[in-house]
Amino acid sequence: MPSLPLLLIACSSFGFAIKLNQRPVQASCPTTVPIKGKQDAGSGITSYTFKYANAPRWQEAQLIDIPKAGQPLDASMEGDKCLQGYCVACGWVVPNVTKISKEQIMNGAMGKEDCLFASFFSLDSDRNAGKKMPMVFHVHHGQGLYGYKAELGEVKHVVQNGIVAASANMRLGAMGIFAHPEVTQPNLQLSDMINALRFVNKYACVAGGDPSHLTLTGSSTGATMVASLLASPAAKGLFSAAWINSPTGLGLTGFHTKDRNQFFEDHTKPCMEAAGCNDLQCLTAMSGEDVVTKFIAGKKSCSLSRYAEDVKTDTGRIPGAPWDGTLVNNMLETSCNQQFASAHVPIVIGAALNEMDNLKFNFGDLKKEGRKSLLSLAALGSDNKDTQSCIMERLNVRQDSQSTAEDSGFFYGTYLFGTSRNNAPRWHFTLTAPASKDHRAWHTQAELYTWNHSLTEPTNQYDPVAKEFIMENASPELREYFASNFINFVKTGKVADPNWPQTRSVGAGELGGLPSKDLGNKPYGTITDQYHHDPLMIKALHSLSCKHQVPEELKSCETSPRADGGVTPQEKFKHFNDEVQTSWKDMNFVKTQISGILTAAMQGKLKPPTDN
Repeated sequence: MPSLPLLLIACSSFGFAIKLNQRPVQASCPTTVPIKGKQDAGSGITSYTFKYANAPRWQEAQLIDIPKAGQPLDASMEGDKCLQGYCVACGWVVPNVTKISKEQIMNGAMGKEDCLFASFFSLDSDRNAGKKMPMVFHVHHGQGLYGYKAELGEVKHVVQNGIVAASANMRLGAMGIFAHPEVTQPNLQLSDMINALRFVNKYACVAGGDPSHLTLTGSSTGATMVASLLASPAAKGLFSAAWINSPTGLGLTGFHTKDRNQFFEDHTKPCMEAAGCNDLQCLTAMSGEDVVTKFIAGKKSCSLSRYAEDVKTDTGRIPGAPWDGTLVNNMLETSCNQQFASAHVPIVIGAALNEMDNLKFNFGDLKKEGRKSLLSLAALGSDNKDTQSCIMERLNVRQDSQSTAEDSGFFYGTYLFGTSRNNAPRWHFTLTAPASKDHRAWHTQAELYTWNHSLTEPTNQYDPVAKEFIMENASPELREYFASNFINFVKTGKVADPNWPQTRSVGAGELGGLPSKDLGNKPYGTITDQYHHDPLMIKALHSLSCKHQVPEELKSCETSPRADGGVTPQEKFKHFNDEVQTSWKDMNFVKTQISGILTAAMQGKLKPPTDN
């Protein structure tokens, strides 16, 4: 079989014979020139990569059609990465320091502005047989600042089960989230993903995919983007289901809750000042690489290309994304009211028990950040400053700061989007398996289980060393259980395990998301009817952010407010002890990291790739 298979697609004829008992790839498939894909003989999978749109700076992308006539189209390349800084803590292989200087890695940029490429992956045997295969579209992670579309090694296991996988680049950081009075659409990342889905829907037949049977999935900020697509009226009808792993910040006040003017003042303006620009014309005169590097250099207060120092010193906030009123409305209100445009589709959503274990070192003091976050939420429930302080103090002592950050930054959002109204199909999970190298349940575990990654194969998004740290102690049963449920969900819109119940339907204004499946190393384990980590914390977050009411358990803060919350010495001691226990775990985490890195270095696992 040739290494570059030739695929001819036409409305009236196909480049291969179709048996009478088989359906054609897609009856309405657009006429195109012959298309060459890249075949991987070992897996039997062919990939096709296309430039799906042009990307004029700070304007919505312009979709590109595959030519209908002319020379054959070579779709065997991977495509350029989008313009971004270098990320050394995102989970992928660190760039080759023998080819790129440390200065370039810390302060430079990579990729291109014109970068909107999409890839399809399909099994040759199924495609050549004329089958219409269910599809999954992956949205990559990377804080909205870094990353790139999936590659073969990341999707191989799922594709070999008769599913067409697709993934696409989106503009990142300052090129993808940029609010300015002269910029019409600030949410270009979301706009890019919607355009990518339109392209995938139109040309799914290239890979034998059925676009009417398409599941969205993503992890971390990729998962939050999936939630935004669920909410967006412009994305309605472009997918049929969603599997969401560890979404960050859903239900909080930083993601699609600031209007474009506020976002400009809080985030864009400091970056422009750091670049020495007073107007948009100054920035547009620069190369894209100069914009990114100048924004990175403005590290004290500019977070549109890399998180600024003020995020780590707790004087600034992570930008999130603005809301624009066209692609997406205020995300907090939309989430609370379940008014997202695609609320009818089946959704599986969940998070890992210790999400912040391998994330918190990228941020500032969780104790200070937690108090600040709780205080901002308390302000949604009361205008009284003493009441706000009282609520913050009472909630703060309930558990250690990391658990509070995990409840507010991860779990609360999963329960919001796991809430079923009018019996909409929802499933919720919590990964509790002590699967990481230090026997905890870490961030990104869910995504690695979803795709059932090889522990040893390096890919665009995951270094083998990172995968080993995250899931070294995961049982084969857990990995197979998670992957098989994901594959069945993509194919049928339902999980495979008949004993994994849907979440109960609840009334308007109420928080659901239960029951949830607790997934340990023996994954058929328990069904829980309790919120993680602290049920009162989750309910309080909902009362404050969605109902704008002081929680019943904290009404004394409203009737007899005390700025110190009236916290007892016993409560303070318990909180102190919780923090000490977390610090011991952190020390064990660092010890495990150092030991693992030294072992990997000795075994030669840290050798960087030659093509970065």
